[in-house]
Amino acid sequence: MYGFFYDFAQLNPDIQDFIGPTAWDSIARHVETILRKEGTKDERIRAWKEAILSGIFCHVSPTDQQIKYDEGLMSPSKPENQLHALTFYKAAWRHRNYILHELLPEIGLLL
Repeated sequence: MYGFFYDFAQLNPDIQDFIGPTAWDSIARHVETILRKEGTKDERIRAWKEAILSGIFCHVSPTDQQIKYDEGLMSPSKPENQLHALTFYKAAWRHRNYILHELLPEIGLLL
């Protein structure tokens, strides 16, 4: 995901953080901590929001300060959301298969 957002920002300089991209090495530990967090959905949302608002990922703009989780974005009752979710799941499936069946065997790791 980091690579995706990095590439997206490179192709769209008008949305780039004015201080430049944050190196993955400087945020990887924070991302891992949040992803490993166990708790309710609200607790995990709060962890992401706190990390974002702390400025560890990027400069915090006024728009960033208003960030909120929108349950409706993945509502199956909205056809456009079904398409977005399907696209995400397909991409995740392809990425998983690439890792398991191409990348790891290429370096001698078989699962």
